[in-house]
Amino acid sequence: FLMGGVCIVNAPTVASKQWSISKSDGIRTSVNCIRKEIKVLKDEVEFLSSSVDDLKEESDVLIGLEQDLRRIATDQGKNVNELVDLVNENELVLDQMKGNLRQTFVAAMARVSKFIKQ
Repeated sequence: FLMGGVCIVNAPTVASKQWSISKSDGIRTSVNCIRKEIKVLKDEVEFLSSSVDDLKEESDVLIGLEQDLRRIATDQGKNVNELVDLVNENELVLDQMKGNLRQTFVAAMARVSKFIKQ
């Protein structure tokens, strides 16, 4: 009697589980879907591997360009230093020229003032 009651209590649960199993995809269908996903993932892995190889080639080219640019920058750095030295030297020459012009102007003014006084 007691066991019959337990069976009656469990019957709705068993029936609902049986119904959900019958409505869900079978194991074979699930395995086939997984196989399709595996194929797609393999294709993606091949594509990514190809992309990585392409990127490695581009990286090698860019490394060469970077080295060339560094060499140019180093050469330009030397040129810039030379130009800075020339500008500084030019500034000194201009200061000397200004000094000479002042002296010439003062001498010319002295002559004019001396001429006017006479």
